[in-house]
Amino acid sequence: MLKKEIRKIVFGLIHEDLLQKSENPCEIDCEQVRFAAIKIYKKLSEFDILKMYKSHIKKSILDYLYENLHKSMFMYWVNGSPQKREMRLREYVHHYYRQMSALEMSAICEKLNIVLIDD
Repeated sequence: MLKKEIRKIVFGLIHEDLLQKSENPCEIDCEQVRFAAIKIYKKLSEFDILKMYKSHIKKSILDYLYENLHKSMFMYWVNGSPQKREMRLREYVHHYYRQMSALEMSAICEKLNIVLIDD
């Protein structure tokens, strides 16, 4: 059985995605979007829900690492322009994420108040 926080986050991701895909943001009927999100959520298997949650964890960790490095002077003079620096930082963050230990990942998830799921 999935934890309540995981179900809530995945439902929020679906709801947010539907809101972003709407053609006219000024005329959004929130109840219709909510019911559409519920309909989509009910069709998902537990595997799909966990997959969405794990991608949410990955994105949150990558964003956290990027923001911390972006605030520092890391790779500041090497690249020549802010766009190149951003690209290199994102590349470095992805590499660092792949090499990250479970202990480091759990420490970051604890800072972000995210429940980490073991594989």
